[in-house]
Amino acid sequence: MAPDTVSLRYFLVLAQELNFTRAAARIGIAQPALSARMRRLESQLGTPLLVRNTRSVELTAAGAALAEAAPPALAALDRAWDTARSAAAGEVGTLRIGYSLSAGAETVPALVDRLMHGTSGLEVGAVPMATPEITPAVADGRLDAGITRGEQPGRGVRRYLLRRLRVGGSSWRSTIRWPNTRRSRSPTRRRTR
Repeated sequence: MAPDTVSLRYFLVLAQELNFTRAAARIGIAQPALSARMRRLESQLGTPLLVRNTRSVELTAAGAALAEAAPPALAALDRAWDTARSAAAGEVGTLRIGYSLSAGAETVPALVDRLMHGTSGLEVGAVPMATPEITPAVADGRLDAGITRGEQPGRGVRRYLLRRLRVGGSSWRSTIRWPNTRRSRSPTRRRTR
């Protein structure tokens, strides 16, 4: 069984403090719990990491090697977890947007700019298309989102109002189309494929 990351993090605090009482206080656990966790860690690794006596703690050669190698490994693991969370939140991947020139000429550049600056791991591609092609492309997955003017017919997509313009006596709407899924997703977030 591989050691857990919590035990490894506790070990690193102990390696810095070289004192169980101070390390336990810094971590926020009881000293006997820290001692038990360190014994379990040594057992899992199959080697002593610490030389203990009544007054001090010293690192063995294995303990010193672990104290040196563990921080970059934990940092890499933290980055991997952050990447996984970002991907789950739709902040990593590619977002493909189709737009009609009549509706998207002003809306799309601002939207793409906001998406690109708000989510560093998201790549956004915007493609001008004929209005009748957009909803079917979103419905069948060729696009992740589409921006059109007015109510375009189509099944398998959700519509979100982006803006409403009044021109003369009539009202124009720019809407974004989003695939109809069981889970509701924000139009600015997308899962990685």
